[in-house]
Amino acid sequence: MKNTMYFIFVGILLVTACSLPIVKTSWSKPGAQPGEFERTQADCWEEAGQVMLAGLSEQARFDTCMEQEGWFLIQENQQ
Repeated sequence: MKNTMYFIFVGILLVTACSLPIVKTSWSKPGAQPGEFERTQADCWEEAGQVMLAGLSEQARFDTCMEQEGWFLIQENQQ
């Protein structure tokens, strides 16, 4: 009985996990010119690796740099 309940629980968990939407995030900036994203991205990764801000991870420093340059994250649900 205990094993049956365990397998039912695992099955429900798997079905639920598989039905969750996939969220894709990407950077956007209105009016951005071709190649601008790549240049800004490279500059921000370089800056994020050099600058030490109290308590911020390298990813957080990168995100802050991108936002300061006018970029913002958008999220899209994918099926």
